[in-house]
Amino acid sequence: MSRCSPASENGNAMPRTCAIDDLWADRVPSHPAISADGTRAVFVRGSLDRDGDRVVLGGAWSPDGKRLAVVTLGAYPDPTAPLVVDTAFHKADGLGRFGGLRLDLVVLDVVVLDVAFGELTRPVTGLPVIDGVTWSPDGTTIAYVTHRDDRWDTTFTGAVETVEVAAPELDRGVHAGPGGAADQAVPLRFTPDGRTLYFAVRDQGLTHLHAVDWSTPDAPARRVFGSTTESLNGLAVAGTGRPATILSTVDSFPEVVLLDGTRVVHRTALSGNGPARLIPWGYSYGGYATCYLTSHHPEVFAAAVAGGVVSDLAALRAASPIAKVREVTAPTLLLHAADDQRCPVGQSEQWFVGPRETGVPTRLVLYPGASHLFVLLGRPSQRVDYRHRLLARLAQHVR
Repeated sequence: MSRCSPASENGNAMPRTCAIDDLWADRVPSHPAISADGTRAVFVRGSLDRDGDRVVLGGAWSPDGKRLAVVTLGAYPDPTAPLVVDTAFHKADGLGRFGGLRLDLVVLDVVVLDVAFGELTRPVTGLPVIDGVTWSPDGTTIAYVTHRDDRWDTTFTGAVETVEVAAPELDRGVHAGPGGAADQAVPLRFTPDGRTLYFAVRDQGLTHLHAVDWSTPDAPARRVFGSTTESLNGLAVAGTGRPATILSTVDSFPEVVLLDGTRVVHRTALSGNGPARLIPWGYSYGGYATCYLTSHHPEVFAAAVAGGVVSDLAALRAASPIAKVREVTAPTLLLHAADDQRCPVGQSEQWFVGPRETGVPTRLVLYPGASHLFVLLGRPSQRVDYRHRLLARLAQHVR
């Protein structure tokens, strides 16, 4: 049991059981970021479970390690005030309304901190969404994903914006891929020479790779890779400037691909050979993909962890994992926010029952009061528990 040390009595510390107020007084680190030279780390230090302390969403070091770009939230509105709805985004659980917090009413800023002198500048202010902040290699420019369209909650249009840190009022480059919106789930990446900025665009449910020629003023974004059946996940840029990503389709195992322009120069398949030895893990869409793969290719997987699950697509029965839930043989851990409105908890509860009926070990963990994005923005205690359970399951089945 945790113990706390209150004020001493007659000069002697008297240990006692920790109370809720002690947890609020305790400070815990989150959102770590390591400088490019690996000598320093920065993190957000806040109370364990006090909602109002979560006003900083992490930072990105400049390439020279002298400045930090930090995304911050303004003060939280009163959670008991009437919910006045102007956009459909108020139902985008974890973004529009995060538990009792009204994130549909706050705005975000990017604050740049000079580490040595403590000076602050705000090159970006007043946006509803800011994600994926990254620096150009020369440290002059910040790129990020945001939304400015008044109807973006229905059109899902988004863009990659760039701003010069020293002169943000002069120009803001806006880059969006044709036919889709910039994908916040895939990071932005500059090539080491700073000539090209890679980013992802979500188009009709699939994620494609786009690029902007940074050395050419007003250059349009172009699609580098992707098709009507393929989707990418994750993005890295090698020292040679070549992008690498994970490519998959609904009916195939993922592949790690290295690109040269629009051409694939190397593929590494992430498929199982021989006895079941893969352990898929995913959240939200990744939770759906985990359920789909373990129900359609049960012989490949040793175990599975799925969070924020969607398993029953009533209008798309053929694509619903629930249709083959009785084929699952992998012991499955389900992690779900109890107040998830984006992916209702009933989806995980349905999936939980199927494997149990066929004797497959299955566990469902619910996080009270948590919304869909609790794994990123939720109470630190719940985020810690989520990661501990995930790592423990992997350690149990990885040999």
